Amino acid sequence: MARRTKEEAQETRENLLNAALEVFCEKGFSRTRLSDVAERIGMTRGAFYWHFKDKTSLLAGLLTKMRDREETLVRMQVPELETLEDLQAHFTARARVLIEDETCHKIVFFLTQQVEWSVEMREAVHREVCHLRERPFAEITHTLQKAHDAGQLRPGTNVDEVADILIGLYMGLAGNYMRNFLHSDFERAVASGFSTVLHAISIPANENKSGREAEVQASKETCE
Repeated sequence: MARRTKEEAQETRENLLNAALEVFCEKGFSRTRLSDVAERIGMTRGAFYWHFKDKTSLLAGLLTKMRDREETLVRMQVPELETLEDLQAHFTARARVLIEDETCHKIVFFLTQQVEWSVEMREAVHREVCHLRERPFAEITHTLQKAHDAGQLRPGTNVDEVADILIGLYMGLAGNYMRNFLHSDFERAVASGFSTVLHAISIPANENKSGREAEVQASKETCE
């Protein structure tokens, strides 16, 4: 019975998130009342508070829902994220998910176009989603650092700076896609942009091999 109750609570929470997304997209965040969301699925406002304490926690729930859904769909296309090639494929898949998955598309459109992001709201939502494992796009820094440690990046490459550039690239293209400002294909633009940046900072395989051979030879000569 307890398990069934837990499953029912999770189903109700999911229904509330789906209803919230629909109402938010219709009315906008600021004009939506909690009672509007509760009434959409035949729930009283009092019962609503058992699942979410206010609109900010509801907004955070949508953000978490999108991240979990997006991560699942992307991992189905790019299971591992170990190399720079994986990184490019990963974000190309993100773009594809944003284009093809109706739920992710709708949530991103709402978050980028229909929410008035004040400083207070950003801080409140951040507190609500602090349970998420890592900050958004942390996989970029992790993958770049792996490549750096493996000697695959050009000398002087700043991993944090490159990560910021790639995040800005993806976010900028995604924002322009949602506003219908792009003159090119979104998925292709992401793939091309990541390829250009990653190519610029990477040591070609033949150069990397020559460099390692030179290091080995120098080490031998020192020993002799």
